[in-house]
Amino acid sequence: MQIVLYDKIVRIGGVYTFDLNFAKHFHKEHDLLYVYEAGDPPQIEGIRKYATIIKNTGQPIECDICIYSSLTRGGHKIKAKKYIQMLHADLAFWNIKKYKPTDVDLHIAVGQSVADSFKEHNGMDSIVIPNLLAKPELSKVLRLVTASRLSKGKGIGRIVKMAKALRANGVKFIWELYGRGSKISLNDMLYDLTYVPEVIHMGEHSDVQNYMQYADYIVQLSDSEGFCYSIHEALQIGKPVIVTRWQGVEKVVEDGVNGHILEMDLSNLDTDKICNSIPKNVKLDLSENTQQWGEVLKI
Repeated sequence: MQIVLYDKIVRIGGVYTFDLNFAKHFHKEHDLLYVYEAGDPPQIEGIRKYATIIKNTGQPIECDICIYSSLTRGGHKIKAKKYIQMLHADLAFWNIKKYKPTDVDLHIAVGQSVADSFKEHNGMDSIVIPNLLAKPELSKVLRLVTASRLSKGKGIGRIVKMAKALRANGVKFIWELYGRGSKISLNDMLYDLTYVPEVIHMGEHSDVQNYMQYADYIVQLSDSEGFCYSIHEALQIGKPVIVTRWQGVEKVVEDGVNGHILEMDLSNLDTDKICNSIPKNVKLDLSENTQQWGEVLKI
């Protein structure tokens, strides 16, 4: 059986998720043709694994079933034995009043509230079939945290460079930045990260260790440091670190043991190593510091 999925504008969201999950479920049983007019290339390409994809130019198409993924339609010449219209939202809430289809045999609502609203608002019946959920294809997402003043000396240029390298190498990651910086520095950094949505500026927080505890690494890519609080605080709670080779860093970080040390130009950045060699059982013993201060405070 040939089934056409028609979605005029393909963008990430609930409608696209329906299209993708439908294709994943039924591509082995049926001949699926995905027809669109415009949209975002990554989403369009995401369905190519499961369906034949063509751009609608008004060419004649014949099929057994045509499924309109959304109410938005363009000029098409799809001839089907059966037409199905998906209803993903409350038409009354969105004030859609002029929906009067002439080529729909069956309306499918994704929830009972949608069906009830459709009946009340448009006077038409539908059946309720909740949206399909695809079997998740889970992979490790690397979580990075930086807690620092966000400035040139603290390595915001390297943050941009490393983030782009991770993305270019296909690493799935989230990088949370905690701290403040000058408006100009922040704007420049965020502009450079326009196409790297994995990096998120979280603003200032005084209890950053609570956020550090869920990270895979704490990252500090400074030009130099006297005493780097974020690195010590990370090691204190058993979190490995990624740092640059500032003077004296080797006294705190042992490369490959409790973290990774990068050259200032990031020339030794190895994304595979970072992802697959996360140090475990990291712990910093601070008892000596306390003892030393205890000695100093004696009279």
